[in-house]
Amino acid sequence: MKNHKLNSFDELKHKDKIISPIDSEVTEFLIDNEGDKYLANKGCMYPYVQFNPTDFYIYNGTKEVGEIDKDFFIEMAGEI
Repeated sequence: MKNHKLNSFDELKHKDKIISPIDSEVTEFLIDNEGDKYLANKGCMYPYVQFNPTDFYIYNGTKEVGEIDKDFFIEMAGEI
């Protein structure tokens, strides 16, 4: 999946990585066995309904969940 701004969390599959320009932290989208959906970083999981999907971008970089990728948005701007 190419890096792009999310329109809806419905675009994501279990374990897809996303990133927000607010903190540039790599976050993981998770779906549990009951179908509940969460956003998770290295130490926390939150129900996804607390977040606006348009605040996030698909992440295909090299950083792991919970890590900061300060260069992601700079590199993405160069692709435009």
